[in-house]
Amino acid sequence: MKLLTNKIKIIITAVAAVLLLGIGLYGGILIGKNTKDTQPQAVALSFRDIGELATTSAYVTEVNEINDPKKFFEITIPFTTSRLIVSENYVIKAGYNFEKIVPEISDPGEDGSAGKITIALPEPSILSNEARPETRKIWLESESIFNNIPEEKRNKLEIQMKEDAETTAINNGLFDEARENAEKVLTSFIENFDAYDGYDIIFTDEK
Repeated sequence: MKLLTNKIKIIITAVAAVLLLGIGLYGGILIGKNTKDTQPQAVALSFRDIGELATTSAYVTEVNEINDPKKFFEITIPFTTSRLIVSENYVIKAGYNFEKIVPEISDPGEDGSAGKITIALPEPSILSNEARPETRKIWLESESIFNNIPEEKRNKLEIQMKEDAETTAINNGLFDEARENAEKVLTSFIENFDAYDGYDIIFTDEK
């Protein structure tokens, strides 16, 4: 129980939530629309069919507390301390709106150099941050009859826990995973075009 008296933030895992699904789905979209072609200039390479996609999910458990004594000139008044320690799980998804990402295409050179597709990726964004109420657990709830914890403080605690879960996920590599998996999704998407066979795919940071 001593461990629970401190604010704890734990990242459980980060996974490519939709990578395989995305590859199969978008390959099917391309085939269904007959977008394969042998002439690069005849193909308008666009990521609008991908749309907004979560490429990574992080599962985070947050533990936080309210320790609320009444004080008089910085001196705690006896029998007025109320405490609440609670934990809850969160699922945070990060990804991209691929519709807004426009690739730059350079056709093969006359000297035999390969064509290039340059894709400038912005920083990933948080697409959702969902609490799992069924995982909520009260570890300690002790309210003084002289100092009940108001609902306002309980609400603020929930908001803070949700924000902390998001920060924890990012600090533990959520955006790095999202970027890596986005590159895999886009590479697989482009490889469905015969027109761009042999092109180098280059990823850069959006300026």
